[in-house]
Amino acid sequence: MMKVFDDLIMPDVLMPALKKLPSEILISFLSSGAPLLYFYFNSNNIGELHSNLKSNITNDEMLVYIIFFFFLFILTAKIRDLYRNEIMKKIYNVVYNVSCGITNVYRVAAGVILALPLVWYISEPKTLTATIALYLLVLGLSFAGMSSLLSAIHERTQLIFQNQKFM
Repeated sequence: MMKVFDDLIMPDVLMPALKKLPSEILISFLSSGAPLLYFYFNSNNIGELHSNLKSNITNDEMLVYIIFFFFLFILTAKIRDLYRNEIMKKIYNVVYNVSCGITNVYRVAAGVILALPLVWYISEPKTLTATIALYLLVLGLSFAGMSSLLSAIHERTQLIFQNQKFM
């Protein structure tokens, strides 16, 4: 079973994912962290910001769906590699585009989580502890790392298929 993932997860993907991490952090911050700060500074209402964030947080069912689609993407990429036909090409393209959207979910989460300590510090500085700030930083960087890994996997599968001339 692990052989299915070897082409996508090993050094050809991990090193590019690490190299992409700084740009993924920037993309994450610009796509969701900066708008969060803008929203807070314009409304200056932490309660409204909290309810807005709460309505956009991914629940457990969505997280299971995201993980399922990640593995479906890798499996579809491998099957497409084995069975080079038009039906697999179409199925792969659909799964690829959905998984790109899932990468963006990780980017948005990373940006919000990384901007949250700043908003918290400005709005309620006495309640933000170093432990909470560190936790949020590590969590935000983890989401950025995941988006970097997913992005590198997408690029790797595209490169593999373009080199095989059946893209």
